[in-house]
Amino acid sequence: MRYILKCSKKNSKVKTSSFRTKDIRNLKNINEKNTSVKIATPSKNYQVRNEKVRIGLFVHELLSKINTKKDIQKVLESYLLEGQITVTEKNEIEETLQEIVTAHAEFFDERWEVINEKDIMISERGESRIYRPDRILKNGEDYIIVDFKTGEVTEKK
Repeated sequence: MRYILKCSKKNSKVKTSSFRTKDIRNLKNINEKNTSVKIATPSKNYQVRNEKVRIGLFVHELLSKINTKKDIQKVLESYLLEGQITVTEKNEIEETLQEIVTAHAEFFDERWEVINEKDIMISERGESRIYRPDRILKNGEDYIIVDFKTGEVTEKK
């Protein structure tokens, strides 16, 4: 999903309102000689990390809609038609999804009944916890619980 913020340097007055928006350069404390307002921009490192998180969350969302390899095109086409991604993004994301589905083909096999993003409660020693795995795979009496991690690999301490 994209958000576009449009800014204009043109000052415009609304005739129907008695309120006026003051220019930020004119706001200052009476005791100050200069304005204390500073505009900070995130570092490039933060922007890259933030972009990776955004892409990871998006891939995670797409995986919740894909049951088999055949679903990849259909899901991406719907996002493209809805205007949520561009053709270039579709091609890049498709490559990532193909790699994931190929690397974990056993979890995207057609033999499974797939239950995506559903809560399960696990009780142990009198305590109950609710988990929401990415997918639960069922085949007859067999179940597999799958939770994808799309971030970088790190060692737990």
